[in-house]
Formats: sequence, C-alpha cells, structure tokens
Amino acid sequence: MSIQINPFEAQLKRKIRSHLRSLGYVIEDKELIAPKLTKDNIRKLHSKQRQDILISKNNFFKRLKPSIFDYFADGSSINPKKIKPRLEIVESGTINADLFNLASFTWSIPVSTGYGRRIRFLVWDDHNGKLMGLLAIKDPAINLKPREEHIGWDIITKHQKLVNVMDSYIVGSIPPYNQLLCGKLISCLLKTIEVKDIFNKKYKNTVGIISEKNKKPKLTL
Repeated sequence: MSIQINPFEAQLKRKIRSHLRSLGYVIEDKELIAPKLTKDNIRKLHSKQRQDILISKNNFFKRLKPSIFDYFADGSSINPKKIKPRLEIVESGTINADLFNLASFTWSIPVSTGYGRRIRFLVWDDHNGKLMGLLAIKDPAINLKPREEHIGWDIITKHQKLVNVMDSYIVGSIPPYNQLLCGKLISCLLKTIEVKDIFNKKYKNTVGIISEKNKKPKLTL
C-alpha cells in the first residue's frame, strides 16, 4: 500500500530542509543538529533575515540625503584618548530617527523594534561630532524567574515594582568605534543619570494601558 504525500507538504519540507542546510544545520540519524554558536555562525544564521530587511527598506535608503553620511566617522577622525560620549534622545519622524535606523544597518545582526515603553538614544563622540553608537531601552519581560529570585520579589511585589524596570534591547558601537571596544563604553551609559532623568521625565505622568493607573515610575533597574 503506497502512501500519498501532499505535493504542497512535500515542497514545503524540501524548502525547510534547504533553508536549514543554508544556515549550517545538518541531519544525522534523523536528528536535526544546530551549528556551533560561534560569532560567525550567529551572523550567518541572521544573514538571510538581514538581507530581506535591507531589501524591504529600499525606499528608506532612496530618500536619505547624502549629507547624512557625514555623521559617520572614518579612522583618521578618531582620537581614542579624546573620545567624549554624549547621549541624544531620538524622536520619531526626525533626522535622528533616520540616523538611528541607518546606523543599525551597519551591524550583521538585525535589531529588534522593541515593545511597550521605549526610549532610543544616539551616542555621539563630542570630540569630533561623529556618531559612536546606539542605545535603546524598552519595557522588561514580565516573567523572568532568575530576575525575581535575585531581587527577592514575590508575584505581588513584582507587579507593583516592574514599572520601575527597563531592559536594554539595542546597545552597541558602530564602525570604526567598534574596533576600539566602544560597545563596552556605551553599555556603561545605561547607568548614567541622564538615562534615568529622561525616563522619569517622559513617563512620570503616564497611565498604564492595562492597570489604568499612574504608578509614578522611577527608573531603578
């Protein structure tokens, strides 16, 4: 007795197998084995997604003015001993928003758009007026057991205090600053009073969509 295979299902299976092989997966003894998680393999896993995103942003690239590229540094314009980072908030619909999006495409792994409360920053090198990198924070994951256990929150306390917490979802330096380990410098900016003050000013009078309450959040973590 022969088994009839739906042509669509067979085609879909072939496409899935082909895609997984292109990402470095192998099948041994009917078991799917993932590639080793090296930096190069992680970049490869995201390469198709990145390519699709770049194609979808074709109109965005077309409308950019050539002068926007003047904000990007070359190696000769950087003095490692005089790097002076400065945060600038990004508002939607501005040249800063375009610059943020453009800079994010210099990375091999696509960035998340985030969710909930979000604040984006450009990080400038005030020594030369060039863009160093990007920083962005968003609402935290609601359920994260290691976090709750580390802080000592029970369920009730978590729902009361989580409004004061944000997660970073974009943190990094762009070329050529990434060659100087400036990503580590930018990650340190998460602890600055500027980030805290901007958050408190933006959200101190907001009302929660679900709770319909103003919990007067103050960024603490």
